[in-house]
Amino acid sequence: MHSIRSRWLAKQATGALLLLGVAPASAQMLDLGGSPAPVIDTSTAAGELASFLEAQGAEIASRAREQPALACSAGLRLLAAAMLRDGLEKGEAGATRLLAARTLVRLLPELDAALADGRVPAPMGRLASEDLSRLAATLPGTQTSLDRALRDALAPLTNALVAPSRPATLPSLEIEAQNYAGIEAGPFARLDELVAAGLTWPSHADSAARTHETVRRAMRVLAAPGWLEAQARRSLAAGLTQSVTDLADRQAADTALLQIDRLALLSDLIALVDELRDGPLRRTATARVATLAQTMQTDPAGAARSARALLVVFSAPGTGPLERLDPWMPTPVRVALGHELKAVEEARQRLLSVGLELQDRSDPMIEPAMLSALRAHRQARQSVLDLLSIGAMLSGEKPIEGQSPRTRPRVLREYRRLAAPLLEAGRDLADPARSEQARVFIASLAGMARALEPTPDEASLRQAIDPTSNVPEEARALWHTLTGSRATDLLSRMDEARRQVRTALGEDKPVEQAAAAAAELGRIRSLLRSLAAAHDVLSGGLQALNASPVLELSEHAWNAGFGQLENLSANATRSALENNAIADDDFALARLVAAVAGPEAPSPFDALRHLGLVDETEWPGTHRTPLAGICRNLEELASARLRGEADRATRLEADIRSIAQRVLEAKPDN
Repeated sequence: MHSIRSRWLAKQATGALLLLGVAPASAQMLDLGGSPAPVIDTSTAAGELASFLEAQGAEIASRAREQPALACSAGLRLLAAAMLRDGLEKGEAGATRLLAARTLVRLLPELDAALADGRVPAPMGRLASEDLSRLAATLPGTQTSLDRALRDALAPLTNALVAPSRPATLPSLEIEAQNYAGIEAGPFARLDELVAAGLTWPSHADSAARTHETVRRAMRVLAAPGWLEAQARRSLAAGLTQSVTDLADRQAADTALLQIDRLALLSDLIALVDELRDGPLRRTATARVATLAQTMQTDPAGAARSARALLVVFSAPGTGPLERLDPWMPTPVRVALGHELKAVEEARQRLLSVGLELQDRSDPMIEPAMLSALRAHRQARQSVLDLLSIGAMLSGEKPIEGQSPRTRPRVLREYRRLAAPLLEAGRDLADPARSEQARVFIASLAGMARALEPTPDEASLRQAIDPTSNVPEEARALWHTLTGSRATDLLSRMDEARRQVRTALGEDKPVEQAAAAAAELGRIRSLLRSLAAAHDVLSGGLQALNASPVLELSEHAWNAGFGQLENLSANATRSALENNAIADDDFALARLVAAVAGPEAPSPFDALRHLGLVDETEWPGTHRTPLAGICRNLEELASARLRGEADRATRLEADIRSIAQRVLEAKPDN
């Protein structure tokens, strides 16, 4: 998140809005003595591309004279070159700068045309050229500062070329501040004005909305509960008021916003702890959080790390929603379910205890005890989810949230042989010597239960081969190519594997009997997931990929990453049908891009907004740097292949797969 204070908003606040009515610039862009500017070769390595942009920018600048449009075009090239060089110097940490530079390079033809056509009024072009040149000469050291500087420097172009959306109506911070005694409402009133101004401009609308939301969350410290000492409440209120005041100061705005974000974290934590029932845990938690509130004044960064860790701990789900699904479970599952529900609550209590004990550590989230407690809670909860999957398979009834069945579901005839081993597993969970084996049995059976369920990917393929469906011919043809014309064989194999699993689960030693067919079914399901990702990536194309704020590839890098995806998919299909193993990692990049890429933007200029704002609070923004690293490696891979550097290309391919897999594993619903 970035402060919304900027030179752009300051200009508008002083009456510069009148300049929007000035006649547009009429100079023909890139008219360099009758010869058009050379086309930018985006396959060039970053350093060489920077040199090309610098030379082109200098040539355009020498002919700009008093033409703001030409000066702006030169400034864009010089800024892109500066970010390319700085990104190279910073190594892995500079990947985000390389990505921003490549985005700017991609937009240059459209920006040149817009400037030439007069779509950017001369005063706005002049303001942009000045800010772009200034930024190119001195790039900020931190990514946060660079993001804000990019947003502000590009604001005149963004606001001229991106259609504004209807400003959201946000509640007044001033009115909310007036509800608290002893709080000066003036700074909040000024922030209301700044937010309102930001919402009207595409360049600043997202920043304005996020700033408003963060301040609203932080303002809950003004209503902190009584268990927080009065002095701590006064200090927090004073700190918030001062930070809101500082938002109006461009030099202090970044620091102020960081502190407001920390106060918002603390407010979220206070609210969670205040919901605890009376008892030892509440007393301990409130005392710890009260200490944390005091630490916020002396060590705000450390207090924020502790607050973030405790938020993870206190947000860990309990058993309430899961217990309400018990009436939907057939009897053979209930013994094990009751035991595992208790295990979830015990693991949660242990996690809360560890989190509170580690509050004073420099970073609780990396402590082995914390990691162990989080893992134990996750495993206990997964065991309950496994039993719910088994129960739904046994009865053929899926639980309906908020409802109860008329009678407890019965086990279907075909699965009655599973009743005895499930009851035995439920009893074994209470025996430390046998509990681990029981959980392995439950996990295996749950995997089979989930594998028997059809998936959206399977449904897409079935529709594609159905001549009566309304699937577009282009999408149908792509599925045909990806499966090597063997989609029917693949689905037939899946149907047969499912039949074998169901049959085996009705025999003696059902899990053992079904293991081979279940493994084949799992292999085909995994392949279908990869094929669907490949279909999504190739259907969307480079345009959809580049519509994401955290991805940017040239056409050459796209070909390096996905040029062989059709052949890879067809070969994987053939391999699966020949009962061979499938290299799942080969599709990691495709699955990642399918999860990240969005619909193609209605205008290429929407990317200008992304250059100054990436939401790093949620996936995939939380992994912005590794994603930028993947893009950098793909550009380098294209260059390595072009130069015939086989060993380097192999290393880059391995790095790309590894990073893609790590980012995918961090996806919350993966």
